Amino acid sequence: MNNFAVRNILLPLLIGIAASCWLLPSLGNGMLWQDEAQTALLARTTLRYGVPVAFDGPNSISQERGDDYGPHNLWKWHMWLPFYVLAGFFKIFGESTAIARLPFALFGMATVVLSYFTSLLTWRDVKTAVVSALLILACVPFALLVRQCRYYSPCMFFSLLMLDAYLRICGGWRRGWIVLAIAATLLFNSHFIYTGTAFAAIGLHAAIWHRNQWKPLLFAAITTGVLCAPPVLWLASLNYRNYAGGVMNRHFLRMQVHTYAKLIVTEVLPYPLLLIPIAAGVKAVMKRRPILPTMTALEPWALPIFFTLITLVAISPFTPWPFFRYLGPAIAPLMILVARWIVVAFRTNLIFGALVVALLALWWPVAQYMDELRHPFVGPMEGIVQLLQSEGKPGDKVVISYGDLPIKFYTKYRVFGGLAGDDLTAARGARWLFLRHHLVSDHTMPVREFILDQLKQNPNYQMRTLDVPDTEFENREEPEDHLFRSATGIPKVVVYQLRQP
Repeated sequence: MNNFAVRNILLPLLIGIAASCWLLPSLGNGMLWQDEAQTALLARTTLRYGVPVAFDGPNSISQERGDDYGPHNLWKWHMWLPFYVLAGFFKIFGESTAIARLPFALFGMATVVLSYFTSLLTWRDVKTAVVSALLILACVPFALLVRQCRYYSPCMFFSLLMLDAYLRICGGWRRGWIVLAIAATLLFNSHFIYTGTAFAAIGLHAAIWHRNQWKPLLFAAITTGVLCAPPVLWLASLNYRNYAGGVMNRHFLRMQVHTYAKLIVTEVLPYPLLLIPIAAGVKAVMKRRPILPTMTALEPWALPIFFTLITLVAISPFTPWPFFRYLGPAIAPLMILVARWIVVAFRTNLIFGALVVALLALWWPVAQYMDELRHPFVGPMEGIVQLLQSEGKPGDKVVISYGDLPIKFYTKYRVFGGLAGDDLTAARGARWLFLRHHLVSDHTMPVREFILDQLKQNPNYQMRTLDVPDTEFENREEPEDHLFRSATGIPKVVVYQLRQP
């Protein structure tokens, strides 16, 4: 087999197989949590009505008390592409927890393989390209994101595809602007903000190093603008008041930027890796070489750095909390940089390179992730859904202070949730009341107070304790909150069941 076949067929195929073995097992381990269930429910209504509708039969899918959908109950809070993708999988394979997460895990696999090619374009070095792909797989926060039934992995893939297409344009591919426009349009319809940050990074990079490529980049931008105009007009009327807290609040903005930067150096880019360029600089001084790199040498480093910094600045004012998930598209570009650092470390000193690899192996919870794949996960929804499926009756009503969307996905009952903004008048006399241990949000207070009022007024409610932990969430993708094993030593889920008079 010649070098071309090895570089462009065999190695990507082996990387894809490794990614499938790492990202696809145990996708059904642990039920969908609130946000995942929202995506699955909207995919269900998309399959039923042809568009994502905010009501699944009698139940609301809202988590913003009705602010997240518009006229005719059409969904507006998120872009629609992930719903259509998942709806197609539901149509072909049926509904289940594993199928709900499968297309997003596949996007994660595609991101890993694409990172190999993007790194190859960036560094022109096969070793660095392979290390890039392996690093992304080893980055457990990446695996947690792409195994979620959410828009995260499509955003990662299409943003990286935009950077890849730009590099190919710079390499002389005349039709690269078409791929760039398609990737940008699909990224916009996954989450619009990253299309802007990717174009900004590409434009800045081109202005410094590739000014002669302004025509294909302009064609791509105009085409993207035309294709994305309808959803832009549709989204213009949506009230994002909860997602613009930092625009006029300097203290909040500083806090957001600081926290996002901290997440990058703790979860993705371990700060001890800064020893590598320091060591390379010391070596250059000892050998009397120039310390500062030339502009030509800086070019391959700049694009991932530009994209990461611009993304960090762009998301900081418009996110209600500095969640790690918003940094997801920056993971692959950063790993392409880290891969080069590792190659440089090995070239500087073999022992030093080995220490860097050992640092990364200890930094990311790889062993815990492997342990999670091998053991079933039991969260609060496991017990709640099983109880309702085994003892529920047609016409039952369920009231829960938080966690209504998974119940709506797994059962067919009328469910009143803390974030849905339901009229609770119709919930009086509900057979099942779940008062969760954690408050989660102040918006759940009306439902909590309603449950307490029902318990006070009606003595026929009988308290039961389920043998499942009442964790705040079923299981989240946030690295600091993710549970690799079922929780122990915390309060159990409590349910109040209405006895027949």
